[in-house]
Amino acid sequence: MNQMLVNTVIDAVNPRKPIPTKVVPILLILSFSPLSSLALKIPSPLPILPVPSSPQLQWQLASMAMFLHFGPNTFTDTEWGSGMADPSLFNPTHINASQWVRVAKDAGFSRVILTAKHHDGFCLWPSEYKDYSVRSSPWRDGLETLLQS
Repeated sequence: MNQMLVNTVIDAVNPRKPIPTKVVPILLILSFSPLSSLALKIPSPLPILPVPSSPQLQWQLASMAMFLHFGPNTFTDTEWGSGMADPSLFNPTHINASQWVRVAKDAGFSRVILTAKHHDGFCLWPSEYKDYSVRSSPWRDGLETLLQS
């Protein structure tokens, strides 16, 4: 295209000016031209690897899952723990994991996923590798995992 035609088309799409009659046929030709649709096609992005397998996608899309985050933050009323809370704060006296599952099921969830070790590092099992776990809490003498509840 020559520069004069480009300027004419640019002026034609200015909402403050009426479209000149000599530009209308050009715009019609360009809008229905197969070349214009090819020029506007943007290739699909490449997938970010690894790509989930078909069974993994089916599992992800099948239904809802409830994530349970339960640890020292539950007892300090903080959303984002630093890993510095005293493990002895973890002492749930009336825990009822069956109730959690029942409520999830009643709400339409088909899976419950318990975060056994959260970002702050607290382990919901008596870890033999770190003190920041139920092993250092008074809950059930630090001997049980929350998964046994």
